[in-house]
Amino acid sequence: MIKSMIALLFFLGYATATAQHHNNTAHQATQAAPYSGEEQRSIKALSDEMIDGYRMGRGMGLAKAAELNHYPGPMHILQLKEKLRLSPEQIAILEKTFDQMHSETVPLGNSLIEQEQMLDSVFRIVKADSINVHQFTARIGELQGKIRFAHLNAHIVARKILTAEQIALYDKERGYVSDRATMQKKKGRK
Repeated sequence: MIKSMIALLFFLGYATATAQHHNNTAHQATQAAPYSGEEQRSIKALSDEMIDGYRMGRGMGLAKAAELNHYPGPMHILQLKEKLRLSPEQIAILEKTFDQMHSETVPLGNSLIEQEQMLDSVFRIVKADSINVHQFTARIGELQGKIRFAHLNAHIVARKILTAEQIALYDKERGYVSDRATMQKKKGRK
């Protein structure tokens, strides 16, 4: 009986050590090649989702500074228009704001994709140098800034037409009201 227990404990210890070694080896392989598979991308620096997002003028998290600080985005506000009880005037302004942002960001996004393609190309054909890479990255940075500004600015405009109650309800509907904020409000009422 004791020999069986010792054998079982030895086996369990060996199995655990083997599993840990396998997990560590797999983790190290992932760390050693974190971009594995991305070499197949058409543009190495952009995923298909990013390319699609730029082409479609999507936010892709570019306006989080606004969104998570009580500056709602026009598209999401319009999605919640019934719950927020938007007036027809508010809806019209939000639609115009969204359309303007979208008409700005789509061409900028297409230009950014084009610049990323050209940057990728100079590396692919082994013609990258400090001068052309600096030029491409400066253009890409400028385009990224313009795209992000357009999204953030749409949030600024949208906030101006909402009431404080609509903003609070929006935050609640989007899940931005934390338990801590709720607790602080309750403490303040006592």
